[in-house]
Amino acid sequence: MPKTNVRVFLRLRPTVHSCESIVPQPDGKSVCIQNRKGAARVTDGAQQDSLLFKFDGVYQNVGQDAIFDESAREVVDSVVSGYNGTIFAYGQTGAGKTLTMSGDPRVFNQRGITPRALHQIFRAAESKPEGSVHVRVSYLEIYNETMYDLLADAPGSSNGLTVTEDANGSVEVRCSKGAVRGLTRRSVASEEQALACFFEGEAARSTAAHYLNAASSRSHCIFTVHVEAEAGVGAAEKVTSSKLHLVDLAGSERLKKTHVTGESLREATAINKSLTFLEQVVNALAKNQPHVTFRQTKLTSVLRDALGGNCRTVLLACCWADDEFLEETLSTLRFAARVRSLTTTATVSEKTDPATVIRRLERQVVELKQELAMKDTLSGKGRVSYSEPSEGDLQELRGKISRFLTGDCGLDALPLDSIKETYRLFKELHVKARTELEKDLATARGSRPVSQGTFLQSPASGSGSANGITSAQSNGVGEVEQNSSRSFPVGEAPTEARPKDAVYLDRSTAGGAASPKAAPLNGTAWRNADPQNGSPESPAARETEAERKNRAFLQYKHEEPEGRAANDRLQELSNKIREARLTVRELGGKVNDAKHEIDALKQTLDARRGAGQGARAPPGADVPEDAVEVLDEEQFKLLQQSKAAKAAYRQSFDQLRALRADLEHMEAEAALCRQTLLDGFGRWFDSQGLSPSSREGPGTGSIEALQRADEGVESETSFMGDHESHAYFAAQKAVGTQRGSPTHKTTRRVL
Repeated sequence: MPKTNVRVFLRLRPTVHSCESIVPQPDGKSVCIQNRKGAARVTDGAQQDSLLFKFDGVYQNVGQDAIFDESAREVVDSVVSGYNGTIFAYGQTGAGKTLTMSGDPRVFNQRGITPRALHQIFRAAESKPEGSVHVRVSYLEIYNETMYDLLADAPGSSNGLTVTEDANGSVEVRCSKGAVRGLTRRSVASEEQALACFFEGEAARSTAAHYLNAASSRSHCIFTVHVEAEAGVGAAEKVTSSKLHLVDLAGSERLKKTHVTGESLREATAINKSLTFLEQVVNALAKNQPHVTFRQTKLTSVLRDALGGNCRTVLLACCWADDEFLEETLSTLRFAARVRSLTTTATVSEKTDPATVIRRLERQVVELKQELAMKDTLSGKGRVSYSEPSEGDLQELRGKISRFLTGDCGLDALPLDSIKETYRLFKELHVKARTELEKDLATARGSRPVSQGTFLQSPASGSGSANGITSAQSNGVGEVEQNSSRSFPVGEAPTEARPKDAVYLDRSTAGGAASPKAAPLNGTAWRNADPQNGSPESPAARETEAERKNRAFLQYKHEEPEGRAANDRLQELSNKIREARLTVRELGGKVNDAKHEIDALKQTLDARRGAGQGARAPPGADVPEDAVEVLDEEQFKLLQQSKAAKAAYRQSFDQLRALRADLEHMEAEAALCRQTLLDGFGRWFDSQGLSPSSREGPGTGSIEALQRADEGVESETSFMGDHESHAYFAAQKAVGTQRGSPTHKTTRRVL
């Protein structure tokens, strides 16, 4: 693939004050920086009144969806096709880099590039029924020039991660302390699992507050998606491997404006240092210098592929459109302009599918065996088997060995072509004979095999060993059971060995001794016991309370206006959900039928191809890997049928996916309506003063199904009618936490 320039987009953060020095141009792809009176001087020597910077796009007051569609979607789509990609955000602190890459986790429509990229990757994977796509994710943090694995079991500690490079120039992060395990790569099978890993890493990031940003990132974070895609029917069976780096760089800081001290000052120094080295690398690449110092920092080492290697790269330069930060904005624009002059060469990383190699080698083995059999026949050697012996052959050989051992036949009866199997059967007979001999010797001594916990009889035992117990029992615990002479002597615990704090003992007894007639209460009886006198509640009283609550609940949902409205809405949603489930079942059947048809056609086509290649290739001939395959008429028809079946599969699958999303939305709304009905009943029940324990909710019976409402259902405003929101909020629920508070700072510990 020819070299392509790095694509650069500019995003301006809106401010309450109008900025006259930063003027976006009408073409939407350039911005002009003007020197105005009262503004900071932005040009050296004041020789120019304005500077014009050109980019691939300039965004101001643009939503997150438009930014992703115009800047990142093309790179994300190419990752599934086998191209490496990198999207990273650069700019001063507080300019909106984290918002651009991660988004606001509290508002679904404000999610950033990373969640949208994960959705796009799995959507593209689902549209390929003929092949399989395997996705793994990793999350790396560079904090004070130390790398941390945010998806490890202990994300707050460093395990000696180092950056290595393979023979092809690909950069990897590995563990220097254990040379086996590197950066954690979690295999994810769905968008929800991938988002859960992303949110888990986000919660472990280092953040802090300062004068310009209430939640400033104190580290560089790189979320990587590794994709392996297998091609299917109609194409050469290759495996493509690619990776997508989603980088959120920490913002550069001017210490006189952020007013940081102490630990935050040390963090800011490390951030500015790494960004300075990044700028030096970009300058060297832009000037085509022969030596580029990638290894000066961890950040430049990791981003080596993105800046000039096998990768498709997009830079999002984030600026603060305010005259107060004009110097920082100009510095960011100059850096972005230099990055835009860099070129990368992205190529598809392919390797042969191991299954294809195995099938080819198996076919060659069969052909070579046929050639050997033909050669043996022509040379007069008779039948020589080159395959594994069958069970019948082993049984026949076992009989010959037995006759040889008993002297019924001579050495010539043993076959020479099965010498290995002969030795193996000899070993089996030897082990079997030795086991039987040891068993006979043990039986002759009158003893049983020794095992853990078994008492052996002592030949010198006296009357005290009448029951088979040695004198060693005096060191044990318990009293010997004397009732049976044939039973296994396990002993009985003495009375004083009983625990004194058991739940069924009478604590009022002196010394804590247990009453011999006391019977323990089961868990249900204790849960229903009266706290005043300890006596269990009578079943009749329990049933009366439950029936009374059920009658009150029926009255509320049929007679009270609030309850009747909530119940009618719930019934309406239940009917829609029932109909939607039936439709989903029907569409699922169509999808499965189409998938079975695709698999059957694939097997038939593979069989036809194997038969055709076997007929064309002579025995023992090597089949070149790059040989051009010629399809006959029947194979062409099968291929056309396979394509038609795939089209039907995709159509049914798209309908099924949309209907499932609608069904999940209706189920979430039904759960919310069900909870609203229960809460309304609880308030109404309390206002009637029917029971002092009414806050425990209604009893069993007719509302038992309503009590199974999903506790984690998001509010009605969370979904906003968007079908993609289910996986997003389900991942947040699985992680159990969102990003920390603005003043949160993760403690880093170097091992």
